[in-house]
Order: sequence, then structure tokens, then C-alpha cells
Amino acid sequence: MSAGVIPPILPLTNMSYQNCVRSMVNDLLSFKRVAMSLGLCDQYKKKWDECTDKRQLMDLALDSNGVDFIADSIAFGWGLGVDFFNRHFADYINGKYKRDSGPHGYSSEMLVGLEGLHHLRSTITLVAGCKCLNIVVPPSSYGRVYVCGGSEVHLSVFGACEVYVYGDDSHVGITNHCRGAIKYTKTHIPSSRWNNRK
Repeated sequence: MSAGVIPPILPLTNMSYQNCVRSMVNDLLSFKRVAMSLGLCDQYKKKWDECTDKRQLMDLALDSNGVDFIADSIAFGWGLGVDFFNRHFADYINGKYKRDSGPHGYSSEMLVGLEGLHHLRSTITLVAGCKCLNIVVPPSSYGRVYVCGGSEVHLSVFGACEVYVYGDDSHVGITNHCRGAIKYTKTHIPSSRWNNRK
């Protein structure tokens, strides 16, 4: 093929689509079995059983308790990985979807493999497998940021935030732009809260 010629895009066949769906379902079922063996409560098992589409599954993952669970599973290798979310949930990550909890008063989203600049817009943000990501926490904003999966993140804090760093392969730098006050906390989580892995 000569330079400058774009190769034809092969259509996704019905068989390859079915294999992709089968792969996603198998990964989710495997993750659910592990979660249940680690003590997933009946309330979350019931919520998981009631999910009928990707949006409902993402809402469950982005629940205020679900984010810690997902971050732990990614960081310590006992659950779904960064590639899983990139492959099967691309329409729900990196600013394309923001969960609004309604009466509970928080919003949440997931950033996966993102680089560059991101302005924090949710009260809960899961950051997984992001390299060279700069997050700005705007004035009068508050957020909790969960960092995992070998991420390299720098936060510029003009508002306030709590940062949770899972494992030893993620790194977070913070610049405080609030005059006279520290407006952030940073907590390192060296081992899994669920299965004691490091």
C-alpha cells in the first residue's frame, strides 16, 4: 500500500460483536464472583443483579462506595483492569458521562488512560491508568479523587480535595493555590482493603 493511502476499515462482523459482548459478560461474571467471595454485601449484589445495560453498571461502579471498590480492584489486580474499561465502557469515561446521584447530592465520573488537562467537575472522580494528567480543582469546588492503575497525576488545587492513592505504582503531585490554608488531604493506600494484596 502506498504512503498516504488509508487502508479500508473492516466492518465489525456479527461474530466479532458477539465475541466482544461474550468477553465483557465473562469478565463481569468473573469479577462478580470474586467480589462476592470477598464479602460484597447483599444490597450491592441485588443492585448488580438489577443492572440491564452498561449505563446502570457504570452507575453502580460510580456509586460513592463503588468507586473505592473499583479503585482497589484495579490497583491490586483482583478485578477489572484499565483495558476492560477502555474496551467496553469507552462511551462512559473521560468526560463522556457523569453520574448524578440526585437526592444524595454528589456527582461522579471515571477517567481512564487520559492525558493532558482536566478540570474537576464531579465530587467523586476515579482516575485509572492516566499518564501526565493535570487536574485543576477550581475555586469553590470540592472533590474526592481516587487514583490507581499506575497513574501519574498532578493536581492544582484552587478549591478543596481529598486524594486517595492506591498501591505503589501511582504517583500524585499537588500544588496548593489557596492562600494561607491547606485545602487538600492525601492518603496512601498501600494494600488492598478487600483481599490484603500489595
